[in-house]
Amino acid sequence: MLSSQFAEKHGVPYSVVEFYLKKKLLQPEMRGGRYYFGSEDDDDMQLIQKMKRWGFGLRDIGAALTEQRFIRHSVNAPQSSLLSMLRNQQEVLGAQQASLAAAAHSLNQEIAHLSQEPHTPHTDGSGMSVEFLPLLCCPACGQLLDIYPEGILAGLIVAGMAKCVCGYHADINKGCIVGPATHRHPLRSTDVDYTEPSGLSLTMQEMIYRLRIWINGQLGLGSLSNPVVLEAYCGSLSYLLAEAKQLDTSARYLLCDPDLTFLSRQAEKLAVYPQASSALFVAADAAHLPLRKNSVDVVVDFFQSFYHASLTNEYLFTKLWPILKSGGRLVGCFIDIPPDTETYKAFITPGTQLQSHTLRFSYFTNQLAQAGYRVQSVECLPPMHQSGLVWHSDSDPLQYWLYTAQKI
Repeated sequence: MLSSQFAEKHGVPYSVVEFYLKKKLLQPEMRGGRYYFGSEDDDDMQLIQKMKRWGFGLRDIGAALTEQRFIRHSVNAPQSSLLSMLRNQQEVLGAQQASLAAAAHSLNQEIAHLSQEPHTPHTDGSGMSVEFLPLLCCPACGQLLDIYPEGILAGLIVAGMAKCVCGYHADINKGCIVGPATHRHPLRSTDVDYTEPSGLSLTMQEMIYRLRIWINGQLGLGSLSNPVVLEAYCGSLSYLLAEAKQLDTSARYLLCDPDLTFLSRQAEKLAVYPQASSALFVAADAAHLPLRKNSVDVVVDFFQSFYHASLTNEYLFTKLWPILKSGGRLVGCFIDIPPDTETYKAFITPGTQLQSHTLRFSYFTNQLAQAGYRVQSVECLPPMHQSGLVWHSDSDPLQYWLYTAQKI
């Protein structure tokens, strides 16, 4: 077909086709001084139009067209460059989406104020900040999630739904994003709440205090720009909740746990603090966290040996590897429980697959190294005999190891 027919077919002015010809984005056959467009030119034009809608510039479009033409005339040619380009643009658009959502909310608030429309202030801090939107993605296919808010108040999504084209969906409710039931499960209960000192032995209270001081010194958030901190399986062992009054509001905090009952209780506690808008609670296990790859700077793991994979032989850090940035750090505590002790027998619940060597710190650090982490610092606390833990026999000393490890 001729240039005029080609322009009409694709719904663009003739001048647009001329422009693309001048920039060599379109390369039709020329016969007798006239351009003749075929099916391959249709494919090129469709790619140009799609990439323009996706926000790409002419240089990127030209590179994509070059690759498309190479693939067209090759057998089993990979689409690595184009795929990488599209994924990068997906992240850019996700960040822009969050920024636009925040700007639209601010604009609505200003219009309401100038119009003297009634506005009910959001006082309890329970809601998901729009600043978390660029971090979210589908745990099944990795695509960005579409957010359908049912209520936005003071920059917080109070209720709504997160969906993916693949079928994944999660509820948003009062500062929690709640994954499907298949991604959640109750962990075994404990009658000890580490955020409340009552009921703990004095020795245990001192250990908890030392652990909090250690983590405070190891986070190193001051050297990071808008850091993202994730606490895995917080439950009743939440470091971030215990430190709520001192949280750096320039950071974003993700508190994760597969037990929705635990998580909802913790969200209610944090909601009374101004720092609540900097936190998002995620009800899902470590294998199904709806978080983008390479999005987390620091993982805080208060007690690694408790829930390294719901009491199986796979450590938690293997699940968290994809979402942790290169150079990101694990900061945590490991409880070394020797085998053939009354404590070990009480800790191992019937039906679990947990093997004794996985509760030894030497094995744990070896597995860290094999997984691609470098142990940076280690501190061993004095052995503890009276902890107040229901599964701990006072005759067996518990050894607490504090550690930091970096993803390399």
